[in-house]
Amino acid sequence: MIVSPDHALEQAFESYGQRKFIEPVSKKDTGEKKDIRYRTNADKRPSLEYYKNNCVACFVPAAFTALAILQRDAFQFVSTDLHTAYRSMQDLFKYEFAYDIEKPAEFFVRKSIKAFIDDAVLMPHPTLPDTYNITSSGLRKLHLFAGFLKAYFESYKVVLTQLGKQKSSDVGYKEQAKKIASRGAKMLKEAEIGCPEALSRVTFKNALAFFNSRDIECNEDADASRPYADAIQRYLSLLP
Repeated sequence: MIVSPDHALEQAFESYGQRKFIEPVSKKDTGEKKDIRYRTNADKRPSLEYYKNNCVACFVPAAFTALAILQRDAFQFVSTDLHTAYRSMQDLFKYEFAYDIEKPAEFFVRKSIKAFIDDAVLMPHPTLPDTYNITSSGLRKLHLFAGFLKAYFESYKVVLTQLGKQKSSDVGYKEQAKKIASRGAKMLKEAEIGCPEALSRVTFKNALAFFNSRDIECNEDADASRPYADAIQRYLSLLP
């Protein structure tokens, strides 16, 4: 059965509303569904994260490419400028997302740029080859795509912060997981991170596996962890 995108969206909003994942900002019934504004129920954000994870693979290339573009901090860029940043995000989240390892970063950047052009996010430069301009409305959309990664960066920030305060690498996984979860809750409360869904034990586990694979296990590994901490903070500074 083929369902139109508009109808599918209406069904999703209706289902999420019934399950209290989202709620109307105003109780007033205008009779026009398209005019209703919603807000997310903060307590239900982890539940929404579950549904996001079911379709995550579809958005990863666009999110990586969007963030790589934003990192350029310019309204004009060359596609080759994005490859290094794209690869670095692929590497950082190697335990988080499944990639098609037979295709290089250049392939996914090229496909994402084409999709952004089709959606009027980008416009090819009229004379310079392989050069693109961000449209006036495209900047907002790039932030929306890149924002998909915020919770993941915050999870990795939590793990790296805890490892930086850990005095020894000789800590059992259960104890370490408990300390990381406690650190994340504290950072959320103190507004050092902003996404409740960043407190994901699965993501914490993946982040720990990545940093341990880079020999980052405790506060003695500060030199190895600093480039990652700086990169994560830089990326987070670009996200809403």
